[in-house]
Amino acid sequence: SLVGSEMCIRDRLKSLVEKQQPDFIRFISAPGKGLTDREYLVAILVKLHFIPSELSLLLGVGSQQITNIRSKINSKLFGKSGAKTLDANIWRI
Repeated sequence: SLVGSEMCIRDRLKSLVEKQQPDFIRFISAPGKGLTDREYLVAILVKLHFIPSELSLLLGVGSQQITNIRSKINSKLFGKSGAKTLDANIWRI
């Protein structure tokens, strides 16, 4: 679960992205997608073209953990294994 500062950032980003990309937010928020708070935040940041090294710095976790999170998002949202295709999949929405 996210710490307070991450939740605040997530909520601000969510409201910004909701205005700019309502269909994207609807897609990642859909019942059955089941993203955790952290996965949800990473999905938004990927949509905003943050790269894995930036995600790692922002969230204070190692690069392997970012790869794992990205892989889980790709699986939950798109039914794809691995993290490599996540950016392209997210940018298409």
